[in-house]
Amino acid sequence: MPVSTGIDSEMLRVVARAVLLHNERLMAEGLSRSAVECAVFHARVLTTATCDTTGVDGTEARHGRALQQVLGTLTGPASTTLLIWLDEALGPRP
Repeated sequence: MPVSTGIDSEMLRVVARAVLLHNERLMAEGLSRSAVECAVFHARVLTTATCDTTGVDGTEARHGRALQQVLGTLTGPASTTLLIWLDEALGPRP
């Protein structure tokens, strides 16, 4: 985990993989197809080996925050759990 950003990269990847595995569940909680596609896009970027982890403006932080915004529109059990994990993984905002 980079100390400068406060981002837990490994946990962020775990959350991203969970989004990829449970996108149908997120749709069942009310996420539109286009929002699921958006979440899947950001999750895929986060699970790639080339994701930039440097600084608070790195790719990892931007895609993590975007994923957080998409999931933040829901209040079901799966999305709530993922949001809690995302909050922990992303750390405090700068």
